Amino acid sequence: MEILKTDDRTITLESYSIERETSGEPVTIRAELQISTPTMRPETMRIRVKYQFDDIPTPNERQLGQRIVQLLGNRLAD
Repeated sequence: MEILKTDDRTITLESYSIERETSGEPVTIRAELQISTPTMRPETMRIRVKYQFDDIPTPNERQLGQRIVQLLGNRLAD
């Protein structure tokens, strides 16, 4: 699912899983993103991410993808 598209970048949520071991435990999200940037080499890169949250509402795919991109941006800015 395409979650961000501009003239110079497209970010696609390729796959994801949401897991919770037991009630009260953190939620683990694993996702694979594809980032296509025609002006750079390589043009396409795949990123696998794993995040844990204390709780996460059941988001739709677009909201989940946008949240992951936001978290990646925050991580890269640190």
